[in-house]
Amino acid sequence: MIRHRLSPLSGHWLDRVLAAMCLALAMAVLVAASGYPGSAADFPKIIGILLALCGIGLWLFPGKQSDLSGVRLVGVGWAIVGGIAVLLAFAYVGADLALCFLFIGCALLMGHAPGLRLVVIAVLYTLVLGLVFGALLGVPLPGVLFALVVK
Repeated sequence: MIRHRLSPLSGHWLDRVLAAMCLALAMAVLVAASGYPGSAADFPKIIGILLALCGIGLWLFPGKQSDLSGVRLVGVGWAIVGGIAVLLAFAYVGADLALCFLFIGCALLMGHAPGLRLVVIAVLYTLVLGLVFGALLGVPLPGVLFALVVK
């Protein structure tokens, strides 16, 4: 039912709405970041600028006809449930394990084969995120792996 109603939407119209939403969110992030002291505002400002650039790019270069025929609503539902579970798991198992599970779950939903390679990539991805937040931004994330890597 939803696919049938959304499929005739042109990519231009839908992309312009998404672009406007990105720009509005970017402005909200930049306004909120202006209230933070010193270097604490740097990361939100970077995110706000990137969101604004994405919104401008989407406005200037909209896509073609939207095609939702390949979207599996069951997969979208599992992704939402998994995302909520990961957010809840942050407090109990730490950000490192939760991010590993998130990465593996998203990869499996996208059709990647399970295996050792996927686990290694998820751990490396999580370690890179821990280094970026802990070492570069000075915002340590909770977790066993992050405690070992970032000191």
